[in-house]
Amino acid sequence: MTLLLSLVSPHRIFQSSDYRLTGFKGGIAVPEEDVAGAKQLSIHSSGLTAQISFTGLARVGSLKTRDWLRDIANQASNASDPIDVDSLVLQIAQRGSAVVRTVSADYRSLTVVLAITQPGRKPRFILVSNIDRLDGPRRARPIDKLEVSQLSVSRARLFVLGFDVGVDDNPRRYLESLIRSGEDVQKVKEALHRLNVHAAKNPNSKGFISEGCMVNCLNRDGSMSAQNFGSVAGIPDSFLGSFNMGEILRKGFPANDMTIRQSQSTPFKPEVRWLEPEGEVRILGFVSPSATAVGIGNDSGGEFDKLRIQGLRGSVSLRKNELVWAVVARIHFEAGPTGPAPGNESELPFFAKYSTQYPLVLDNVVVQNLKLSFDILVDGELHTLKIRQSGGGLRHKDYSTPSLVLHANEEIDITVPRTGLTLSARVGQGAATGDLESWFKISNIP
Repeated sequence: MTLLLSLVSPHRIFQSSDYRLTGFKGGIAVPEEDVAGAKQLSIHSSGLTAQISFTGLARVGSLKTRDWLRDIANQASNASDPIDVDSLVLQIAQRGSAVVRTVSADYRSLTVVLAITQPGRKPRFILVSNIDRLDGPRRARPIDKLEVSQLSVSRARLFVLGFDVGVDDNPRRYLESLIRSGEDVQKVKEALHRLNVHAAKNPNSKGFISEGCMVNCLNRDGSMSAQNFGSVAGIPDSFLGSFNMGEILRKGFPANDMTIRQSQSTPFKPEVRWLEPEGEVRILGFVSPSATAVGIGNDSGGEFDKLRIQGLRGSVSLRKNELVWAVVARIHFEAGPTGPAPGNESELPFFAKYSTQYPLVLDNVVVQNLKLSFDILVDGELHTLKIRQSGGGLRHKDYSTPSLVLHANEEIDITVPRTGLTLSARVGQGAATGDLESWFKISNIP
């Protein structure tokens, strides 16, 4: 058993999961340390964002819970039809039930949590478990199947799932008051981390909770952010159509080649006071991932548009306070036969909004607060991709070892794309291609 904290409200849902996994080997439960975010993954689809976490049984032999959850999420994200939440939940319940039945009753506890946002609806919180319940106390012993319960979030509540013996009522009330008062998201994340540390240090936890944890915040508008508290390397799976940004990052860059930390700097704002460039010239290396997504812009059904990001490797030379830009990737956009049929005036063009983490590697560190946000406008056979500006950055404290480029009182600001990027393609006429340009600037921390 491990610890999963779910703090819900009508505006956003926070989920905190520690890194300690419980495996079942040779007839006994074994605590295992695994990659950061191993118990979390996310799905980003047109009209739906889902954050999935679990606690309890993490492995039976070579079968990992996160692997079969990832398979289900990947299948749902790649399907031609919009994601059916009920079908997704049913698959999780059926697969989980089959797994827990292979384990003795004392060790078969498993709880899967889904936080879901959809336009025009309150956030939904869904529990799939054979031991935890939303409408009552935890069962004394797990049953042999996973049951589904859910609520439409209308008030602030903290659900403590998994190994909850180290959590008393005082922190529960404090966290619920924080989210009710509209406290800053960062402060809520830090409070959840402190509660996780408190539970891990409680002797009753018996070593089955790690002090480090991954804390995720899913907002009502579908945007999300995550912070890795601790030194465990790794990044969760994140699905957007056929994109799995977590897998792209893990395959493209070995864990010992980079630092995975949450960046805290704010996006560069062009209206800030300009300062003259100063100091020595610095060389800033970057690497961007390559990936392909199909099935985007699919509200109308049929075949779908295809987006391909061609990653690049390069560097920029800049001085402090100097604003420079570089091409960090190439975008290829191909229109599929999607949208209203010709002459069907009852169907209007639709504008689909998407946002996913864009894991640019800068100075050997992943910029985790940088997103790729884009819209797709479908007007008959003319499809238009618009990539909106998004900011991110790094500070000296984001490095696990001292940076040779960035000084202790400085930050690197990134804005991508440089001026926005619009590509238009017609069905059957090949891909439209454009350069994804990014601003870079080194400056003092305000």
